[in-house]
Amino acid sequence: SKMVHHAHNEAEYNELKKKSGLVIIDYSAEWCGPCRRIAPVFESLSKTETSVTFVHVDIDELNIPDTADVQGVPTFKFFKDGQLLTQFSGAKRIKAPRALERTQVKLY
Repeated sequence: SKMVHHAHNEAEYNELKKKSGLVIIDYSAEWCGPCRRIAPVFESLSKTETSVTFVHVDIDELNIPDTADVQGVPTFKFFKDGQLLTQFSGAKRIKAPRALERTQVKLY
């Protein structure tokens, strides 16, 4: 069973982001209630969508260019071959699975 990868440093993050196929990165923070609520959804998606790489980043722990433009948490960014495809954040979090489906329709 797959799982969510937790990137704790920039090297780890860059390695995960470069993985082939679709990579979805969840940028969140300890103090963020909605982030805690979406975490189990993200976790369960990682078990069903086994061709997708799921990554979690704590924006307070990891200060990198990709977190610099994160306006609100949680923010989800979708990458394919290292290129940003789409992103969304905040209130739309419940649409995460649907966004995933839409992205897959576009990609496969």
